[in-house]
Amino acid sequence: MHTALLLVTLGAATPDAGSDRTMAMHQALDALVRLQPALASPRVFAEAATGPRIVTDLEALSRVEHGFLSARPTDPGSQGIARVLTLQVARARQALGRGETETARSLLRGTTSMCFTCHTLASASHEFASPQSPTASVELTALERATFLAATRHFDEALGLWLTTLAQPATTEQEATDAIHGLREAIAVSVAVKDDPAKTLQLIDSQKKSGGQQAFYAARWSEAWRGEAMAWQRERFESRSKSPQQLFARAKALIDESGAAQHILADETKTVSLLRATAYLTQAIAREPQASWRPEALWALGVATATVRDPMLWGLDAVYFEACIRENPGTAIAQRCLTILSDRTIFGFTGSSGTHLPPEVEGRLRQLSTLAAPKQAPSRPQGER
Repeated sequence: MHTALLLVTLGAATPDAGSDRTMAMHQALDALVRLQPALASPRVFAEAATGPRIVTDLEALSRVEHGFLSARPTDPGSQGIARVLTLQVARARQALGRGETETARSLLRGTTSMCFTCHTLASASHEFASPQSPTASVELTALERATFLAATRHFDEALGLWLTTLAQPATTEQEATDAIHGLREAIAVSVAVKDDPAKTLQLIDSQKKSGGQQAFYAARWSEAWRGEAMAWQRERFESRSKSPQQLFARAKALIDESGAAQHILADETKTVSLLRATAYLTQAIAREPQASWRPEALWALGVATATVRDPMLWGLDAVYFEACIRENPGTAIAQRCLTILSDRTIFGFTGSSGTHLPPEVEGRLRQLSTLAAPKQAPSRPQGER
């Protein structure tokens, strides 16, 4: 495996060569590639768990958050994912310390998913078509291999594998579930990274033609996604030729048209439109981080991310809303972000027995509520005119 080539791949995707962030991500990618064979097999992981290589690799993954926090905070989403990844790695290290190797392996298998989500959010879509696949010697299913390829920015290779695999009928319910998840991931790449409606349609149709259980289960979503992709193709909106202001405006329009801001629950039928919106907004913020519309863009990212988030990152929308509040205390946009964040948080902790907010969640909402509250003008002393 050409580890050096993989590092070049990630280097092309990180803007500040030589920065703490670039170094941390280079080391994390190297560690992630080495960990894959062990993560794919309970037996191999258990055998490797006490070795120095696992310890070194987990230390490299744990440094990702510091690398992101040392960078300019243009993208709160990426920083939020870095925090989640670091927390997940810390839990895995604790599990290993207790001898719970399978718990640790399960926690670490989600790191690939987080890398995937972060890289499909990233504004740069550079990739390196290496002559040797980074997963050539790893025991993964075809769909797992495609996810890992995308997570390491081998997007074209991943899309080719998705197209081939999704066209094959699923023979079990688990295969059908995996195929539907794979289709979502493939669309995330074709929309957010490639900005390609034709490829998106090809992916949707490949699963439809499979005739397997996955085509039946995904019929409602895939038909809606197909309609969105066809409308996008007719629109001919080329994001790479647009200014940050134009990207922001189009993303805002897509969110308004979807009605996402009016619903607490995500509307899966709007996935393509909201993926486009998150991609445009992330590009716009990266290219013009101090724009006057940045607060509104953070609100919009929070709204859109609720539909396109990964199961490992169900709280990613909250990261954008919190950034909106902290960057704009005492303003109307901060109050809007607080309202939707509070509604979604309370809904998430409400069940048949009522609402039960954990103390730390309740405390954070109170803190954000104080920050968002309108600033009152100082009162004049009595008698002063």
